[in-house]
Amino acid sequence: MVVRGGQHGRDGFRADARRDGPAAHAPRAGAVLGHRRRDLPGRPGPLGPVRAAPDLPVHRRAPGGHLPARRARRLRPGGAVRPDGQRRALRGLRSPTTVLLYEHIENGARRRPADPALVCGGRATTYAELDAAARRIRAVLAATTEPGDRIAVLSDNRAEFVQLLFAVPGAGRTLVLLNPRSGPAELADAVRRSGARVLVTEPAFADGLAAWRGSVPLREVVWMDAAPDGSADPDWARWLDADPVDAWPVLDDASDAWLIYTSGTTGRSKGVVLSHRAVSAAAAGFLLALRPRGGMRMLMPFSLSHVTAHAAVAVFAAGGTLVLQRRFRPADYLRAIGEHRVTIAAVAPAMLAMLLAEPELERADLARLDVLFYGSSPINPDLIRATMRAFPGVSLVQAYGQTESTGAAVWLDAEAHRRGADGEEWLLGCAGRPGPLVGMRLVDESGRDVPSGVPGEVLLRADQVMSRYWDDPESTRAALSPDGWLRTGDVGVLHESGVLRLVDRKKDLIISGGENVSSVEVENALLAHPDVREAAVVGVPDPVLGEAVCAVVVRRPGSSLDEDAVVAHARAELASYKKPRIVRFVDALPRNAAGKVLKQELRPRR
Repeated sequence: MVVRGGQHGRDGFRADARRDGPAAHAPRAGAVLGHRRRDLPGRPGPLGPVRAAPDLPVHRRAPGGHLPARRARRLRPGGAVRPDGQRRALRGLRSPTTVLLYEHIENGARRRPADPALVCGGRATTYAELDAAARRIRAVLAATTEPGDRIAVLSDNRAEFVQLLFAVPGAGRTLVLLNPRSGPAELADAVRRSGARVLVTEPAFADGLAAWRGSVPLREVVWMDAAPDGSADPDWARWLDADPVDAWPVLDDASDAWLIYTSGTTGRSKGVVLSHRAVSAAAAGFLLALRPRGGMRMLMPFSLSHVTAHAAVAVFAAGGTLVLQRRFRPADYLRAIGEHRVTIAAVAPAMLAMLLAEPELERADLARLDVLFYGSSPINPDLIRATMRAFPGVSLVQAYGQTESTGAAVWLDAEAHRRGADGEEWLLGCAGRPGPLVGMRLVDESGRDVPSGVPGEVLLRADQVMSRYWDDPESTRAALSPDGWLRTGDVGVLHESGVLRLVDRKKDLIISGGENVSSVEVENALLAHPDVREAAVVGVPDPVLGEAVCAVVVRRPGSSLDEDAVVAHARAELASYKKPRIVRFVDALPRNAAGKVLKQELRPRR
């Protein structure tokens, strides 16, 4: 069954996600470098002719020195829309597929230079300041790196991280987002495979970096604060000792913007390449799904190293304010909602459970809060109902997606939550409907569409789908069909109303506390222990984490291996969030006739 984005009629929005011509992940025929979002077909934009920066080539320059804009698909919202809401949030988004990342902050600096774009660490950054900082970074990169180079960032949430999200792609380079919770071996592997030439990090990671820096071909390390004692590396101020530039390089919206490593079925992470087009389309879809009112202020407790960074792009596209937290602490989170007049707050199911147990909740100022949006892991329906009681008048919205789809592609809206709480409980176990700019299919093993009620693999097609896996054409071919459909590896069932319910993960990916954990990666680590004969890893329901990592282990004969030893070994080999929280010992793993482990028999029956 094929579902077109927008068919669910969310407040009258209808947008067909089908595309003519090339697949969603490929550059369009006749794509021309240099399009600026506000240019109109046939004439220069209000900033004058778009000209090439000296360090990047321009293809197919048009007469008169400017570049022709590509044909745009316009968003045409219909029905009842709040005059201060969706139209204001989407004002200027002429086409989500032709917006370059830096244009979001460039336009903000031109239209509302003194308005706060970012609040982080107790300091507010205006749009003018954010744009100026990004221009300085671009100037440094233009002078010290080559177009197409990869620049890695390893950091907790902070203002400099936000600047890099826009400045690096704006300089024609690719930003490699490293997960600060990854272990030394994982970080070294990601830097090595990406070929990053520069690493931008903060002193908190100095000790860990020292353990693996010599094993990767980094040319330079830049410290966001003062460089560690004895280091010859530049600090942030010295690195940015360059004049701002007045013009950005001319780029195509299919150019690489971000590279994010994510867990995969083989146990080795894959590098997901996201283009300017993909991130901007995901941001547009985010705004269409959440319908923010004027004065959008979003609280973000998630690490920007995840694909949820596209939500930050959405905030700036809407001219709003991003309230960024370095760490999630329930009391601080609740205080921030009131102090910064937050209208939209991001949260994970594990965080919701902690918020409900926080004494500060009774005193929290939630007057401006409109939406709590969550995702990243399974959630208990009882937790949803408890959250709706604790946050009266606040809409709950769930997002489903993956790194390869630049985050959220399917949404369970506020009305579905209300209906679920009022008796249609089956809705609370669903992922939702595809967003207005997303197409979705469910297919069988042969690739044929399945009818409603029949399990099938979830396929997605949209401009927000990744370009490719980095340096992995075989995996790219396996994930992306020739006509642009992303094979998610998730199995779902489509209700006759068009609502998707996920029933299993073909990839055996565990989502624990909002973090992706590859079961195969954990299994490989456990099998390295001399007393482990066999191991299988599954996710089991957890009231706080959504899913907990459960290891089922077969000991070698004569071994007295216990649970503590298994967990200690895993902790030494993996990032802390990947270690098993439950260890079970069995005499043999259940297998089918072909010898494959039957993981479904290892999971608790629901």
